[in-house]
Amino acid sequence: ETMPAASAFAARGVREFTNHTSGGNSTRYGLFTLLYGLHGSYWFPFLGARRGPVLIDELAAAGYEFGIFGSASMNYPELRATAWAAIPESVHDQFPGKEPWQRDEEAGAALIEFLAARPVDSAPFFSFLLLDAPHQTYSYPPWRAPFQPAAPDLDYMAMTRNEGPEPAVLEAVRNRYKNAVFHSDAVLGEVLAALERSPLAANTWVIVTGDHGEEFLECGFYGHTSAYTRPQVEVPFLLRGPGITNGVETRPTSHLDFPATLLEYLGAPAAERSAWTLGENLLAPLAERKRVFAGWNELGVWTDDAILRVPLALIDFDVEAYDYGWQRIPSDLA
Repeated sequence: ETMPAASAFAARGVREFTNHTSGGNSTRYGLFTLLYGLHGSYWFPFLGARRGPVLIDELAAAGYEFGIFGSASMNYPELRATAWAAIPESVHDQFPGKEPWQRDEEAGAALIEFLAARPVDSAPFFSFLLLDAPHQTYSYPPWRAPFQPAAPDLDYMAMTRNEGPEPAVLEAVRNRYKNAVFHSDAVLGEVLAALERSPLAANTWVIVTGDHGEEFLECGFYGHTSAYTRPQVEVPFLLRGPGITNGVETRPTSHLDFPATLLEYLGAPAAERSAWTLGENLLAPLAERKRVFAGWNELGVWTDDAILRVPLALIDFDVEAYDYGWQRIPSDLA
């Protein structure tokens, strides 16, 4: 195989955010935060109102065209009824492939067609590609599996039993996940190569990131949606394009920050940021900050010394504090 797409992308000059987190430990809340610039606790009111994000509203008002491609259905989580509510005709998520890795390839090819059909003097565009293969159960073609030994399937019972899986089982499942990521990276590489061949590349921002992380018992959990640990909420974030200086950003950043960063680059006044988003600008991050993550009925808050687990309804449980290894801190020490 050639150099992985994300590495090749970075090698050609990119801003890499190495202290970056999603806005949740699940797809729903991670993508909501990325697109709305709001905490995931706002998800249900926006879903009920079928209200899209300011980001999409403003781009549409500025004449942008949209191409939204997903290898998994955008009816669940309900992105069609939230993020894409105003642009349903631009959403493409009904690809015929039987396996997620096949639908990833089909979605990537559809985005390549979308780019190829755009002359250099066409309207500006916003495109979004969601690849599904690295999600459980981790999907990849048998001919692209460099990480071995790899589990032939995912045995949830073995992975989640109280005493944990056998070390060999854990390694094989982790390799299965790595193979799925490797395949999605190859799909991404095809899209990036197609963009580079087009006249659009010089004037296009490209962002590579993820919706959430995946834990393999580093802090005692498997998968995601179970805790606000680093493996479950830290994600890569790479940004390249006009106006972006190359280098590494180590200050704390969040998915919350993406909408303000893009719209302010396009001319939105920074002074009005607090009226519509809880994020900052990725190109001028704060030196220190608390970061918030959404779950179904709670929030996680990263502070300097602890991770707080905060109920959205006080009748659910009291606020709890954990260290960064997800060991409970007694209330008299918190």
